[in-house]
Amino acid sequence: MRVAWIQDLPLGQGGASKTDEVIVWEGIRRGHHIHVVLPRTEISEADLTIISNAIAFPEDVLLKLKPRVVFLHDYWPLCKWRLLFPLKESCKACEQMEYARKLIGEAECVFWMSPMHRETWLKVLPELDEKRHALIPSAFSRSQVEELKQLRNSLPDESTVLGVNSLLPYKGRDLVLKYAEKHPDLRFTFVGASEGVSHLPSNCRFLGPQTWKSLLHMYATHEAVIHMPMLDPCSRVAVEAILSGKRLIANKCVGLMSFFNYEPPSSEKVEELVLNSAKKFWIKVEEVME
Repeated sequence: MRVAWIQDLPLGQGGASKTDEVIVWEGIRRGHHIHVVLPRTEISEADLTIISNAIAFPEDVLLKLKPRVVFLHDYWPLCKWRLLFPLKESCKACEQMEYARKLIGEAECVFWMSPMHRETWLKVLPELDEKRHALIPSAFSRSQVEELKQLRNSLPDESTVLGVNSLLPYKGRDLVLKYAEKHPDLRFTFVGASEGVSHLPSNCRFLGPQTWKSLLHMYATHEAVIHMPMLDPCSRVAVEAILSGKRLIANKCVGLMSFFNYEPPSSEKVEELVLNSAKKFWIKVEEVME
């Protein structure tokens, strides 16, 4: 099958694109011919279009692509507020609502990243309840999982907590910093992106973006990982924390936990879930296109 995969960022750049990368390679392994289309790239003729995060593409261009499936990574594909979308009553009257109805409602299938992700969307667009769908959590490769599992034997520094992209507003910046202030006995390291932070509590430091190798080192040297998003469809950070054997400090807005009725899952169950994600994605796509 010829597939045009539409997304804003190159494969592997950012959390959503890391999941996309694993899924795209699984599709290639299954014999599909996949053309990843980035902004300002010509969309070639295809048997199916898969729209991932595509904020930078004109609405009229995407609406013309048929047949299509939509893979939702956030709570709103085009809004600057992203994960805050379902929390605002005013969003129900947003001018983009009709576009969302068409983009998703006219798709052959829609992919959400967790039960919580889907349930939250349905509160705003209940008509999607009848739409053919599948729940596709963050996808990890076998090598990524094994690298994380090896960290279980590390000796972390005592009383240390790691936050990955935690200083972004929709990733729970205010909640995380409040937690740090209430726990002066702990030392916090924040990596990744940051927005709107003028100063940090004295027990916190910010190191900026990290490579995958550097991030693994950060996991190895910290006892716990903090993740308190406003709403998170699934969360690669939560997966990485659990697989590496870290204590996860989290709220109930982490979509990954909704796969397990919001009870702490075993690392074995999380491993099985994320390793089967890419395969499950293509099984559903192939079923839709039969």
